[in-house]
Amino acid sequence: MKPSKHWFIAIWKTIVFLTIVYVAVSIPIELCFHHNYIAPAYSKWLISIVFFLDLLLNIKRIKKERKNIECREIENKEWYQYTVIIADLLAALPIDLLFPLPVFKLLRLLKLVRLHHIQVGIQHSMIQYAGTFTFITFAFWFALILNALACGWQGLQLTNSTNGFLSDYINALYWTITTVTTVGYGDITPVSNVQKLYSIFVQILGFGVFTFVIGTVASRLVRKDPARLRFEENVDGLVSLMHFKSLPAHLRDRVMDYYKYMWRNRLGYDETAFLQSLPDNLQTEVALHLKRDIIDKVSIFKDTETTFKREIALLLKPVFITPDNYVFKAGDEANSMYFVVNGELITLSESEDRELTQLRASDYFGEIALLKNKRRSATIKALTYCDLYALNKKAFEQVYNKYPDVANTIRATVEERERNYSA
Repeated sequence: MKPSKHWFIAIWKTIVFLTIVYVAVSIPIELCFHHNYIAPAYSKWLISIVFFLDLLLNIKRIKKERKNIECREIENKEWYQYTVIIADLLAALPIDLLFPLPVFKLLRLLKLVRLHHIQVGIQHSMIQYAGTFTFITFAFWFALILNALACGWQGLQLTNSTNGFLSDYINALYWTITTVTTVGYGDITPVSNVQKLYSIFVQILGFGVFTFVIGTVASRLVRKDPARLRFEENVDGLVSLMHFKSLPAHLRDRVMDYYKYMWRNRLGYDETAFLQSLPDNLQTEVALHLKRDIIDKVSIFKDTETTFKREIALLLKPVFITPDNYVFKAGDEANSMYFVVNGELITLSESEDRELTQLRASDYFGEIALLKNKRRSATIKALTYCDLYALNKKAFEQVYNKYPDVANTIRATVEERERNYSA
């Protein structure tokens, strides 16, 4: 989608959104405060124009979507699309101007369906803020409901007030909020049976709303931080293990340190499982995005073609190493080469009595044994928590044979490192 078209859609949705909010607020007020509030006629014509243009754009969008829908899905969605179009059409027609009856004014409120669609679209485009947006959406709809309930209470008054619109509206809103949140203070009380029934309805609604709020907040607090939840589950598992099995204190502390690190750095997710849940084309794009930093920084990957980068992104698998642990030791069978995302490691001689090199972010190691098809000639030990990507032997051979430029770079690196290690 072109940037100019994207901005046009965003601006238009903003205009439609504000128009629908105005309708949702003003129509209940006009119906229930009819003695001292009348919306200007020109505003109703502007509303019809905006809604009619939005109807035309929606028809165009639905036609475009239907071309991309498989035949078996059309029957399931067709009735829904027609329902939306009919609702938009009824909301756009200025029937309330031609026939000034309350029921025709309420037809404008059918456009609230469109408001919901806009909010869903915003939520999908801002999925990283989904939790915050959910609370904002709830507060928004709750405010609209409070406005409607306040207008309903005012409409049930037995006598017309002479206090003016603002004073009457504040009093009605005050009664609504105190009744929804508590049972009222008794300074404004229902008199007629209809008012009493309305009060009962508002109180029950308030109870339901706050039950929903408490449940939603609790659910969101759990889902907001999945890494923390996973940390707490892991700690519970460790406590259970300590209860049934005797685990040495130093080993317990190392396990706890590992859990804390994973939580603090928000690494409590399975990158491989997430990628495998996506279709092939999305796997490639997401994998390239996740691993672009390391691919661009590693020397043997620099200046390589896009095709290579897309392929290598799928082949690299995440590996995590804790401090003072070994990636491999001299004499181990070679099955992968590694790329350092972050952390520090050291290369030790075969007897581990001499430090050969230090490895940091964007360095790589383990290619010598793979290229020479022999066992490890050195030991790699982690000094800190290290995030690595591994390229297994099969994938290494695939890259080495398919991309000669990368193979030449690897061979040159191997020769240089062998000279340094033998020096």
